[in-house]
Amino acid sequence: MKTKITCSSRWICTVLSVPLLLTGLFGFATAHAKDFVIASWGDPYKACWAESIIPEFETKHGVEVVYTEGFSSKTLGKLRAQKAKPEIDIAMFDDGPFYQAVQLGLMQELDFSKLPNAADLYAMAREPKPHGILFAAAGTGLWYNDKIFKEKGWAPPTSWTDLFRPEFNKRISTHTIANSNGLMVLRAMNDLGGGKEPENMDPGFAKMKELAKIVVTFDQFGETPTLIQQESTVMGPWNNDRVWNLANKGVPIKFVFPKEGVYGWREAIAIPKGRPADSVAMAHDFINMMLSKKQQQHNAKCIGFFPMTRAVTGYGSEEDISNMKLTDWGKLNKYRPGWSERWAKEVERRQ
Repeated sequence: MKTKITCSSRWICTVLSVPLLLTGLFGFATAHAKDFVIASWGDPYKACWAESIIPEFETKHGVEVVYTEGFSSKTLGKLRAQKAKPEIDIAMFDDGPFYQAVQLGLMQELDFSKLPNAADLYAMAREPKPHGILFAAAGTGLWYNDKIFKEKGWAPPTSWTDLFRPEFNKRISTHTIANSNGLMVLRAMNDLGGGKEPENMDPGFAKMKELAKIVVTFDQFGETPTLIQQESTVMGPWNNDRVWNLANKGVPIKFVFPKEGVYGWREAIAIPKGRPADSVAMAHDFINMMLSKKQQQHNAKCIGFFPMTRAVTGYGSEEDISNMKLTDWGKLNKYRPGWSERWAKEVERRQ
């Protein structure tokens, strides 16, 4: 872990992120902040938590949060690489990669006696007990640029089939299968083609080959918000929280629940196995803070997450989440590596 050094004068330096007491020339000792590493997504999540839970947590525990961002697949990769000597204290990622991490034995069992705010959680939020909590939910549907659609006189999308309308040729963006959004689109296309998941995904890949010919890009590095604001893309599949976040910032986009259904997933928070006892104790408190009514409300407002607690109302309900086409990650994860290889050969190469 990177050591940070700051000097308040020519003679007195403070070493941060090292849990030691340094005795100076004058016989006094100084305690220094310890790093607390969080691995999760980039903005808007990072920005949301930087103005809420993170500074509160730092003040409460006297630590310095180091936030490492990336797609959920990247977080899983870090956990696997660090298995022998983990550096991450809290991991937040989509439930698919999370369940992969559990299957690989990378996650610590939680002590629910240290999580009093878990008492108000929906039953589904406790599904991965004891290895984590599903603290939020989101769903992949369709978004569209309301301003451009009105200017063009286009009817708003209502179905997954609208992706193939001729007026949207080379004006659609979607995600690579490495991102959960891309996987949800493959599932939607498979359902459109009459395939049976996961045994027969041929119809889904056939539809994705068609889609590859008309998309602007398969987003792998988070460029979708830029493409939307540049109006390089006017509609496409995306999850509700991302759409609502941009809409709250004044971008003229709207989220659509396609008539065939939204493909949903939950967001997991967990503690990597192998961290020191003091870090594990603080990690439990971070999770408990994330489950509080105040933070769940903040997450809904600044990110667009569906809360997973009965303590918060007005941002979707347990019924809304239950009506999504949720994912059996335990089943799909067995097929995902093969689908990823097939995607690279059959889908992205056709762009």
